[in-house]
Amino acid sequence: MPEQPSAPDLIAEPHPSNRPHARFVTVALAGVLLLATLYTLYFASEFAIPVVAAVILSLVFSPLVRSLSRRGVPSTLTGGLIVLSIIGALSAGIYQLSDSATQWLNRAPSVLSQLDYKLRELKRPVQKVQEATDQVEKLANVGNEGKKTSSQNVVVKPAGILEQIFGTMRTVLVQLSVTLVLLFFLIGSGDIFKMKLVTAMARYSDKKRTICIWRDVESNVSVYILTITVINICLGLTIAGGLYAIGLPNALLWGTMAVLLNFIPYLGALVGLAVVTVVSIITFDSLGTAIIAPLIYAGCNLIESQLVTPSILGRRLALNPVVVFISVIFWGWLWGMPGAMMAVPLLIIVHVLCSNIPGLYFISDLLTLEPQTRAE
Repeated sequence: MPEQPSAPDLIAEPHPSNRPHARFVTVALAGVLLLATLYTLYFASEFAIPVVAAVILSLVFSPLVRSLSRRGVPSTLTGGLIVLSIIGALSAGIYQLSDSATQWLNRAPSVLSQLDYKLRELKRPVQKVQEATDQVEKLANVGNEGKKTSSQNVVVKPAGILEQIFGTMRTVLVQLSVTLVLLFFLIGSGDIFKMKLVTAMARYSDKKRTICIWRDVESNVSVYILTITVINICLGLTIAGGLYAIGLPNALLWGTMAVLLNFIPYLGALVGLAVVTVVSIITFDSLGTAIIAPLIYAGCNLIESQLVTPSILGRRLALNPVVVFISVIFWGWLWGMPGAMMAVPLLIIVHVLCSNIPGLYFISDLLTLEPQTRAE
């Protein structure tokens, strides 16, 4: 009687010709999952932004919370003090700058006309070219004058600038409130999430790797954000002092703007430079004097980005500038300005995860300037 095949023998190996097809299916499913994730993050931004912001802030303050916990200070009390400190700092800043900001918001409709008047000398060559183009178009449409058709256009009046600003401020206040409340609960819970995640790991090596990843994420994110915050405050004070010295009004407002915008690498400095340039042109009479303020702003940002920040952060967080720029554009497109401000911390988290997970080391190498040491 012939011998019956055993159970393992009944499981046939996939035919070599089917392997490319299986690989294609795996890649296709991964692409669909990625697109679904992006779709969810985009349309759930009002929920995702405060959650991610609260998680990042909890990582920033985790070393302080742990240090105070060792001294007997409850994490709930520490979380309350941190949240109250943030609210107090924001309230004081808004109170000090509200008058200046309100004045510029009220002047917003007239800023463009003033800028157009100041730049009239520079626009004359362009206007001559435009007039010549209009003459050519008129000559080309001479034979089509009898073929005119009447049409009725419906123009939808866009919302005013102030209405858009107040709508944005309302959204920001709601998201900020959710962020602070969630931050309080995350800090108050202590290390409970880390302990539960470690407990869920089956093997000791996985538990050890999880603790290392968590510690590295906390360390790198907190070091980066705290360091860059101090650098940005010094940058803002320097810019405000320089603008005040040349007589630009509301110098403290523009210094505060520089502090906030510098959390967005590359693009933030360009936006701030454009704003200061417009303000300087409409403030000073001559273009020669007006160019001094943009030079101060650009010079301070150049020194900070090329000398100060690299020398302080060093090689520890030397991310690839190309990847950083792409990350800022991507998260800015996905979540607007909050996403652009959180782009680098999110990139740091991805870098730490990839540098500690086997099979993802190549991604870690792509994110940094130098090859990374693989975690065993």
